[in-house]
Amino acid sequence: MNFESEMSKEAMIKFIKDNINQFNKKEVHGKFWGKIDSSIVTINKEICVELLRKSGYDFDSIKKDWAVNGFLIKNASGKFSHHVKILGIQGNYVKLNLGKRNENRLTQFQALQNDLLNTQKQLNDYKELNLKYCIRIKELENNVNILNDSIESLSNAIKSLSSLSNLKKIKNNLIQQSLDLNSN
Repeated sequence: MNFESEMSKEAMIKFIKDNINQFNKKEVHGKFWGKIDSSIVTINKEICVELLRKSGYDFDSIKKDWAVNGFLIKNASGKFSHHVKILGIQGNYVKLNLGKRNENRLTQFQALQNDLLNTQKQLNDYKELNLKYCIRIKELENNVNILNDSIESLSNAIKSLSSLSNLKKIKNNLIQQSLDLNSN
């Protein structure tokens, strides 16, 4: 249930609780408020809409959410109000299920607990995976350092070989010059 729907629901429950003596009577101040049977409150739609308006809520904007969450009971045709006769007075009424209140809260709490457990498990999985990646990155960094050292050693060896090759050429040239001198 979204925040506005939940807050308007709480306002309605408080209104019903504060005015419990206005229900199950023929008329109060020119209006019939409705009746309360067990956990079902059947309230005059005009009174319901007016209370919500005074509290800053719009019945039309929250009624669907109330119905989805079991707080508002739709009629057999799927409408949000019931055109019925209560205590001999015909009118449009909204039926509210106060019995669903705790059940829905428990269900929502259990769903939140499950979500939290799943999120914690995912977080632990991500932490474990992150640790594995960090270890692997360290191993790769070490391998790169070893490769760089090997490349530097090979480069030095090539330079040394190049120097030896040059020395051999110089030696061969000197030998050749010496032979040329001797033959002359």
